[in-house]
Amino acid sequence: YFQQVLDIADETEGDFNYKTVYRTHTQMANLYHQQHAYQKAFDMCMAASRIALEAKDSLMALEAKEIAIRPLDLTGRYEDVIALSEECAREWEKQGMTVRAVHTRHMALPAYILCSRYDDAKRVIDEFEAKSGMFDDDGHIEKGWEIFYYKKGLLFAETGMLDRAEQEFRK
Repeated sequence: YFQQVLDIADETEGDFNYKTVYRTHTQMANLYHQQHAYQKAFDMCMAASRIALEAKDSLMALEAKEIAIRPLDLTGRYEDVIALSEECAREWEKQGMTVRAVHTRHMALPAYILCSRYDDAKRVIDEFEAKSGMFDDDGHIEKGWEIFYYKKGLLFAETGMLDRAEQEFRK
């Protein structure tokens, strides 16, 4: 069904309903993701981003690119995950959406650690703690986001700070 919608859209001359084609690509990305076809999910997200850009909808293009980070991560292309998350974060910052930029960089935190980019990982952690809006006045993270402490612990474990890592893992 989805492919038929795209085929019809490809054959249509002139104006087309970009939102329908965009949604079709993002729905296909979701289906591919559920089937563990992560490269195809990534490709559909990037196609949706291109379609949104052609329609001059830069926010939806950016949204689709950001969604593409997850399947890209699952393909094991960690340097590409870092590059795409930084690209998206810079765009969010240009839009004045600093918190969104911080969350986008945070998505790549495990990739920074896996690529041994520890200084960058520490920068992302510090930025997340300072600007994400996820911490209360006592420095405790919002309920449901406790996995952050695990990621922080991984960084400390990888850099040989085992006592500090254990402390984070126990939070």
